[in-house]
Amino acid sequence: MKETRIKRLLSYLMVTEGWHSAEELASYLHTTTRTIRNYIHELQSRPDVMIESSVRGYRWAPGSSIAYVAMYPTDTTPFTPTDRMLYALRHFLWLEKIPVETLMQELMVSDRTFDQDLNRLRRLFRQFGLSLHRRHDVLLLTGMETGRRRLILFCIKQVSKVEYLTLDFLVSGFRYLDVQFVHKTLMSVLPKHNLHTNGYQVYELLLLMLIQIEQIQRGNLIEPLQNQYQFISQSPDYAASVEITTQINRHSAIAYTSSEVFYLALLLFCKTACISDIYPSGIPFYEDNKAATQGCLHTAEQLLTINYSQENFPAHLAHYFSRMQVRQQMQLSTPCTLLRTLRNVHPLLVDTAAQMLLTYTKTIPLPNAAQEVGFLALFLADYMYHRMSFESRLSATLICPDFENLALNTRNDLAEHLGNTLTIDHLMQTTDLDDLPASDLTISVIPIKSRSHTVFISPMPKSEDYRLIRQEIQQIKAAKRRKQLNAFFSSYMRPKTFFMDISLTNEDDVLHFLCQKLQKDQVVTGDIESDILTREKIDPSVFYEMLAVPHYCGPNVSRNSVYIIYNRAPISWGDSCANLITLIVMQPDLQDDMKSLYGLLTLMFSKPKNIQLLSVAKNYGEFLAILPTLNLE
Repeated sequence: MKETRIKRLLSYLMVTEGWHSAEELASYLHTTTRTIRNYIHELQSRPDVMIESSVRGYRWAPGSSIAYVAMYPTDTTPFTPTDRMLYALRHFLWLEKIPVETLMQELMVSDRTFDQDLNRLRRLFRQFGLSLHRRHDVLLLTGMETGRRRLILFCIKQVSKVEYLTLDFLVSGFRYLDVQFVHKTLMSVLPKHNLHTNGYQVYELLLLMLIQIEQIQRGNLIEPLQNQYQFISQSPDYAASVEITTQINRHSAIAYTSSEVFYLALLLFCKTACISDIYPSGIPFYEDNKAATQGCLHTAEQLLTINYSQENFPAHLAHYFSRMQVRQQMQLSTPCTLLRTLRNVHPLLVDTAAQMLLTYTKTIPLPNAAQEVGFLALFLADYMYHRMSFESRLSATLICPDFENLALNTRNDLAEHLGNTLTIDHLMQTTDLDDLPASDLTISVIPIKSRSHTVFISPMPKSEDYRLIRQEIQQIKAAKRRKQLNAFFSSYMRPKTFFMDISLTNEDDVLHFLCQKLQKDQVVTGDIESDILTREKIDPSVFYEMLAVPHYCGPNVSRNSVYIIYNRAPISWGDSCANLITLIVMQPDLQDDMKSLYGLLTLMFSKPKNIQLLSVAKNYGEFLAILPTLNLE
């Protein structure tokens, strides 16, 4: 309630000009003047809000915008290193040079602290291809305009601290630009050229376009990029860019140069997907990536057991990787906010994306492949939405004596609701039930003799019927998983491959320790440590901050093995941590076994209650004894 009223107050101040007394605002919100003053105080403490106060009341500061907040230092003296960095950063984005003495006085720090702050700034600027120079008593920021614009994007996100970009946020942030028109133009032009931008990147693309417009208006023009990316001029993105910039120019008189039109085409190439089933003619870049993606396609088909040659997926994957390569070169990747959830819920999907990128980088290097894992996983999922369980479908027999089309309709209803978990292989349309076919589950609309895994439902199934079927499916799957798990551990787990409460504290040291054990035990021939480390750097195989499952499948594995480390003290792993590390090494002909074990381990050891049960184990024997009691549903 409070936050809603604060938002109403902020919106009112932003859309109305002039000063507003506390009494006027209190009347508008039907509250007291004291509450209004509290709301104003809270709003003024937020970095993305600029509200002025005086004896005349309150008003939204003239010129306040996202760009203003991001590019102009505030009057508030910064105290923390981060605040000082952002304060100085905004100076450098606006001014070409800054006197050292002036900046030191504004930051109110000692010479030593000032030098430390400059070093932090230099490290930050290097990430954007920019350099900070100190010449006599003046500081200069040099570098390409592309880097400056990425730095502005970074600064806007850091200063505003918004969790997600929204259209309203951008409209309020760039008050002197017709953001609605730019957005409408973008969304209407893209489909004409078989381009699509997803909901995770559309507003970041729009923000980059708004930054471009503001920089053009300030006279800060982009450097020519045509020679570096010649193929772009033949892409649908360039045609879309010409149309977009022409419309914006007519509406707002923004003078796009040819280099700025080309730069927008590059932004589109980085932030959109091409939904055409064919490759644009005359672009060898596409053909190069088409060849490079064949290995990735094979990896996806192997790991997910899905025929990806359907529905023009190979063409779309080549499009995807072409854009990914340019996006990486221009450092315009967008973080996937769903990555951790995807990894926890659909581990094999994320692992497949990581393995595909590992395959791709062996042919075409990527500066930071880890940034692409989440969206590549979603891209794969889009082509296999109804197979998100990644487990084999259960076989089912439906007993439904026919009455007109009742049997077929019931089967179709079941397939629609449960098609991703079971397949109705047999339909019994009579009462001749002496010899029922073998299947995992029997579904019947008539009473039959009790047998294992049988569910009785009503004709024209209802929600309760589906609940009962899903409950039985879970029990069947749990039993199958239990059987598989017992077989795996009886085959692979040994006392000498189990380690408890070791002194290692981080991912690199743990993998080095385990790989040395593998070589000493002659489980592998040659060095596999670098391959495992590279895979983990692309996407750490850690789940729920409890379990890590590094894995390797290759011809230099002489004996399939599972090595386990259980530490009650968490071990640092990527940007997370884990108490249980399970390293799986398998030969290529047992890749299906590795997939099953990978899925089982992530299911079993990612449940907090299971980890809690294991925490009482003091040795290998107790650990092994607890495993059969763990929940596998």
